[in-house]
Amino acid sequence: MVRPAPCYFVIFGATGNLATDKLLPALYHLEAAERIHDELRFLALARRDWSQDDWRMHLDTTLRDRLGAQYDPETCLRLAARFEYVRGNYREPAAYQSLLEVLSRPREGTCENIVFYLAIRPADFLDVVTRLHETGFSGSFAQHRIVVEKPFGEDIDSAKALNL
Repeated sequence: MVRPAPCYFVIFGATGNLATDKLLPALYHLEAAERIHDELRFLALARRDWSQDDWRMHLDTTLRDRLGAQYDPETCLRLAARFEYVRGNYREPAAYQSLLEVLSRPREGTCENIVFYLAIRPADFLDVVTRLHETGFSGSFAQHRIVVEKPFGEDIDSAKALNL
């Protein structure tokens, strides 16, 4: 099996219900199965005024609560080591500048490919995609992709508008 190239995986709404209930447990299971590239790094974007330790505590508590008997502290520690918490409100331009600064830092072994995972309300998709484009993400990195878990637009016109 060919493993994907290393990249950043940016989670918008990292403390919300979708991330907490679905995404973080799924990432844990991938980590447990050793299916995550060694050089993949996660950025968790959320509004809470947290330190890196606060984020790791949230991750640990979330996974412990969701996984029950399947929870393994060593797997959680490995997964937590891949994360960096970035405080920011995706509705405010400053959050995108913060992300750009973090993603522009040189980091050995991590390439410039980025996945933006929007674990947010579908009504906010267009604003986020537009702000990513305006901040310069569309031309600053080798490849970038946007993943949405919910309906992509409300109709064909709004779906086309999201596809910048």
